[in-house]
Amino acid sequence: MKWKYASVAFMLLLIAALIAVPNQTVFALQEYDTAEVEGRVIIIHSDDFISQHSENAYYLESGEGDFYRLVFRGDPLLIPDSIIRIRGKISGQQISVDGENLVVIRLPEPDPADNNLRVLVIMFNFINDQRKPYLAEQINYTLFEGTFSPNNFFQENSFGKVSLSGDVIGWYTIDNTNDVTCDYGLWSQAAEELAAKDNYDVNNYDRVIYFFPSSEVCNWAGRGQLGGDPPRKIWINGENWEQLYAHEIGHTFSLHHSGSLDCGFRAIDDYANCIFSEQGDSYDVMGNRYHHLNAPHKIAAGWISPESVQEIAKSGIYTIYFPLEAQAFGTQVLKIAKPDTNEHYFLEYRRPIGFDDLLSDAITEGTLIHVWDGISASKTKLIDATPKTKKYAYDEALSDGSLFYDRINRISITQLRHDEDSVTIYVAFLPPPCYLCDKIGPIGLFIDPNILQQVS
Repeated sequence: MKWKYASVAFMLLLIAALIAVPNQTVFALQEYDTAEVEGRVIIIHSDDFISQHSENAYYLESGEGDFYRLVFRGDPLLIPDSIIRIRGKISGQQISVDGENLVVIRLPEPDPADNNLRVLVIMFNFINDQRKPYLAEQINYTLFEGTFSPNNFFQENSFGKVSLSGDVIGWYTIDNTNDVTCDYGLWSQAAEELAAKDNYDVNNYDRVIYFFPSSEVCNWAGRGQLGGDPPRKIWINGENWEQLYAHEIGHTFSLHHSGSLDCGFRAIDDYANCIFSEQGDSYDVMGNRYHHLNAPHKIAAGWISPESVQEIAKSGIYTIYFPLEAQAFGTQVLKIAKPDTNEHYFLEYRRPIGFDDLLSDAITEGTLIHVWDGISASKTKLIDATPKTKKYAYDEALSDGSLFYDRINRISITQLRHDEDSVTIYVAFLPPPCYLCDKIGPIGLFIDPNILQQVS
């Protein structure tokens, strides 16, 4: 059944009013009405790349077209576009929710994998700040035409399934200031109204980017809407930068960040003994470098088909036949269950191709391992398979003869060999108890001697 959504203008105006209210305000109030509301989840994600800080703002669009800001005590695992029912304490357009009062009614259908995305960039400034830091032609080149443009990036990542084209308009001067609060919702609504006078309707586009001169009242470089009906929205705080555009556009595909795990001298451990860096993956644009999306992200976006993902459930030799950067007609990703956290390991092989051209040999001659729970809006975790080397060595991949060992789930992964197109590994599921394994850690004894003869 199709939902009747409120107008884009009303949504932006409401967001503008809500963002100024601190998350803790609802819980501080004493007088509430209790409400039960069913609707669609909308998430607006903000990124501050300098401080490596990000945050989500959660909204609910009811079937009647009302919008509510959702406030949680923790960070909930909500999937954009899913239909949920919540019960909580309501104050105006804000509802405080405990986890036990949230029920998922329906998960969203995946986006179509093939898209020529039409993008509208609206450049605007303010009555107190009328800077015009870039020409429309400069932003158009950065976004659509340049060698390193997001257009080329997504065409390469999606194997030609997704491209970007569109219009860059402005500058418009809105009747607002940028010296008090970061009212980005109100600003973008005002900019839309001016664009409409020039016959640009945001509803004719798949993505809308609101670009304004850098403002200190907004403590982020970019904001992106995770999921939602077109047009999905992006806000850019003064930076005409390919990687920033690509990162925020990635969020509009409902992709979250690519982080990394530091478990000390172990490649993997109980998460309580590890440090998670939310954007710590240096080999993914959803991390901190302008490289290909990792295997979980390409799977989530629909650009790697299920037929190219081989799930491993027993010990043996396995081969990835296609690097991550190439169109695959066979196995491109290996998937291994990680039972202790209800996640999976995803194994991929990188080569120095296109946007991965500058990756080091330590990465392009080995197997990269990520952990992911299979939900597109969840963060991925890069595993450092060589934890005993110095930090920031950029050598997290396995190499020929090296081994990754998960002592909790008793899984070992050994890279046996690689060539220009493929990498071959040996996976061992070790039966408990394995006292020797826990004492000596991962060593070549985990490999059946007959295996080495088969690959020599």
